[in-house]
Formats: sequence, C-alpha cells, structure tokens
Amino acid sequence: MGNEKKTAQLGMSFSKASGQLKKMVLLQLLQRLGEDDCYRCGEKIETIEDLSIEHKIAWLDKPNAVELFWDLENIAHSHLKCNSRASRPHGKFGVIPREVRQENRRRQIAADPVKFREVQRAGGRARWNLTDEERSELGRKMAHARWHGREV
Repeated sequence: MGNEKKTAQLGMSFSKASGQLKKMVLLQLLQRLGEDDCYRCGEKIETIEDLSIEHKIAWLDKPNAVELFWDLENIAHSHLKCNSRASRPHGKFGVIPREVRQENRRRQIAADPVKFREVQRAGGRARWNLTDEERSELGRKMAHARWHGREV
C-alpha cells in the first residue's frame, strides 16, 4: 500500500501518524510504570504533545558524543517546554527561576556523580549553591586567575 493511500485514510502523513502512535504507546507505558514524571520539573507528563525524550547530559560536541547519545542511562523524559528551557535558559520562555536551575543541577549530579565530583568549590559550597553575589565574585576571581595563567 502506497504512502498516498495511507495519508488519505489517516488524514495526515503516514510518518507523522506513526510518530504520534509511538509517542502514545510510550506515554502509556511510562504512566503504567509510574515513570511519567518530568526529569526537569518533577510534574506529571499528561499528553503526547508535552512528552519529549532528552539526554540528561548533553551529547553534542562532546568527545564521547556517540556513547552519550546511545546510552540509555543518559535518557530521560520531560515536558517539551522544560526540555526546551533547559537547552536555552534565556530563550523565548524567559529566565528559568534559580530554584529550578538548582534542582536541575542536583538531578544532573545524581545522574552522573562522577562527572560532577570535581565541582568547583568556594567556602565549602558548590558553585550552584552560591548566592548571586558570591557567584559573581567567584567568577571574577576565576577570570583573574586564568588571565594570569594560574590553575583555577
């Protein structure tokens, strides 16, 4: 059966219908397993329009990009808007609240504690736990140290 016939009967392209069907099956399975919480915000994912598959650790432009892309432990489900916000924190959805950014960072650390074990520290606290003033001061010190060729 040709795609034209399928498109005519489905009222949309066969590839679009197939993609929507796969998302419906995926969401139903996630709901049955109780795994339908958004990786980013923790709220329930309720519709296929909201469902997105994302990588916990971005793979693009990484030396181990292929490994990160195919690693199922690096895959999470999130709301499409939450996923989009995470990839561009100052995009069309506006600035992500600090508390949400901190929670996202905590989730990333939990997903890969080895990678984040060497989080830069200041006063015994990780950078993402600093106040805006402390973070700004730390940034200035780090830039100054790099300028003078010192290890940061």
